[in-house]
Amino acid sequence: MIHSHWILINPYVKSFPKILMILLIILIQLSVTLHARKVVLVVGDKNFPPYEFLSPKGFPTGFLVDLMNSISIEMGKEFEIELMRWDIAQKKVLTGEADVIEGMKITPERKKFYDFGKPYFTMYMVGVVREDSDIDSLLKAKDKRISVQKATASHEWLERNGFKNIVAVDSYESALKLVVDGRVEIAAVGDPRVARYIMMKNDWMDILKMTDDRINEEVYTFAVKKGNDELLRKLNEALENLKKDGTFGKIYKKWFGSGEYMVQRMKSTLRIFLVILLVVMSLTSILLSFLVMKLLKFRKTATEETRRFHMMVNLFSKISPDTGMEEFMESVLDIALKLIPECDRGSIGIIEGNRWRFIAVRGFSEELKYANIRADQIYIPRDDVTVIENIHLVHNLSRMPKDLVQLFERCGSKDIVVSIAAPLKLGDKPIGNLFIDSTKKTKITRESQNTVMVLGKLSSVFLMLKIYHEKELRFTKETVKVMIRLLEMRDKYTKGHSERVAKMSMEFGKKLKLSRDEIDDLFWGGILHDIGKLGVPESILNKPSKLTEKEFAIVKSHSILGANLVSSSEYLKKLAPIIRHHHERWDG
Repeated sequence: MIHSHWILINPYVKSFPKILMILLIILIQLSVTLHARKVVLVVGDKNFPPYEFLSPKGFPTGFLVDLMNSISIEMGKEFEIELMRWDIAQKKVLTGEADVIEGMKITPERKKFYDFGKPYFTMYMVGVVREDSDIDSLLKAKDKRISVQKATASHEWLERNGFKNIVAVDSYESALKLVVDGRVEIAAVGDPRVARYIMMKNDWMDILKMTDDRINEEVYTFAVKKGNDELLRKLNEALENLKKDGTFGKIYKKWFGSGEYMVQRMKSTLRIFLVILLVVMSLTSILLSFLVMKLLKFRKTATEETRRFHMMVNLFSKISPDTGMEEFMESVLDIALKLIPECDRGSIGIIEGNRWRFIAVRGFSEELKYANIRADQIYIPRDDVTVIENIHLVHNLSRMPKDLVQLFERCGSKDIVVSIAAPLKLGDKPIGNLFIDSTKKTKITRESQNTVMVLGKLSSVFLMLKIYHEKELRFTKETVKVMIRLLEMRDKYTKGHSERVAKMSMEFGKKLKLSRDEIDDLFWGGILHDIGKLGVPESILNKPSKLTEKEFAIVKSHSILGANLVSSSEYLKKLAPIIRHHHERWDG
């Protein structure tokens, strides 16, 4: 928001152990507050019966769902199973939003992106046509209109084998419906069990028939994103144990035994029991609904805590001197607004000298970043986290010039109803602040306050590390300058030479359109190229007469001495090749 903490930058970083202590405290807090348990998110196709599909009440069911629940118990890990459109399920695993696809055919193309488990069994593709059709094979239907579920192995096979008139739809059931309606001549289905189940469910057994094809036979099993080796190993171990103790066989028999396809014939019998069961089912439904609501609430909470934990860990991983200030602070705001949905704006600012600068803003004009603001013109909250109502009323407007007040109002400060504020500190002294704001009247939860507090502490650690690193770089550069002055004192011929070489090297770099970092390296390489002469005796460096061959060899060794000298510095070692080869001839 448009507000801030009074902050004075501590001119000294008192001790590096302090940084480590803060990091340790935050890690402990994250592990306790954000719940360390990891829920394995399993995804699949919402319409691929009898393997996986949604029940009439919307719950995941099918062979794969039963199997994954058993694997969950065997592993001792909580699984959350979500069924959705097949193409979306695949994307979720590839983007890391989900962990496992519970069932997928292994194809060469998919092996580029997924790692697969031990086989369940093999699957093959069949065609489905109308009962009165003359088409008896998919292989004879290349010129026909053919429907298929998109993003499936069957879809890939059709495209790979030159089928042109493909109608890709969201599910195999939709593909078969197109055949029933006469809009396509044939459908390609990835497994005969799926085709038969859909036909029976929709009373299409007298309308449709399957071809005798056995095409594109492939292994069928679970899949994880490529590189997720630890999860894959545990899944494989659990599956192997279920096969050994007979659980896999029982689940298989349940879904694919001889009674699987008797559903249609048993409909009339089931109706007799329907009235008797209705009362019992109603009571059971009430109880189950209550339990399911409890379970869903628990799973939602667990999933949200896991999401929150991963976001914090991801932000923690960005705490590095190499991360840009704006990049990190913008990530902080993005995470805050995702985890605190009741808020819709935010800002982070710091004190630089006696001025205030907004590093990152969300929901406000970027103009704020360039506003000329004194540090003492900004409101200063003091506690680790503070909830503030009507922030525009507590701004020190009397100390602000009129144009600055107008800028704040133009950017929307009057729209803010409630804010959550946390200080950014260097040691005990504030150096900036984090504000997360809401433009609507809302209750700020304790959880939201804790989130802002943790984000504020992480931002403080980042700033502390950044400032420490900048001080270290300044110290290194000053040390280099002292060494060069020492060299010039020893070698009267070197005075001003290193600086001239550095400036000329920079000009070459600019002409070659090198990057800012590369030009900086050229400058410091030019400054330090003769630093090895510190290892050459002064009597040789300043000898007025001609050097002997031995003396000349010692002088020539200064490039090697210089390269060895800077190689011991973490910051300067990248300059070693420049120093080592600065006397190399143009022709190499």
